[in-house]
Amino acid sequence: MEVLWRYSNQPIYTLPAQIVRSGRVPPALTKQPHHIDRRFGKTGIAQLCKGYEAGKSARELAAKYHISKTSVRRILQKHGIPLRHQGLTPDQLRYATELYQAGKSIPEVAKEMALSQNVVYYGLKQAGVTMRWGRHDKDRG
Repeated sequence: MEVLWRYSNQPIYTLPAQIVRSGRVPPALTKQPHHIDRRFGKTGIAQLCKGYEAGKSARELAAKYHISKTSVRRILQKHGIPLRHQGLTPDQLRYATELYQAGKSIPEVAKEMALSQNVVYYGLKQAGVTMRWGRHDKDRG
């Protein structure tokens, strides 16, 4: 048997000699690609696309269909739906500004609003909110 090794010199697994000689790997040893299209079917994908076009976010659709946001975006791209790059809604921006000006940090605001820190930061910055120095930037000023 031939042995495949990791960097730490520990074997990952051994391949039977017949696989090594023939060069063919049985289907059971190969990873099958995950086809989300098959799981949803044409009607499920059509509903997902219609929901996105009706204004629902990729995050909302991911929660509704119990899949990742990346899977939602991949399905939309595959079916030719142009993706929106959503920032903060006016209500979200107002709330984020209130929290930030009340003394919360961007990570705290992002966590409370269930958004990424980048979305919060760029939303506040584009709205003209005066940004505070972060902890790691205090020695600069």
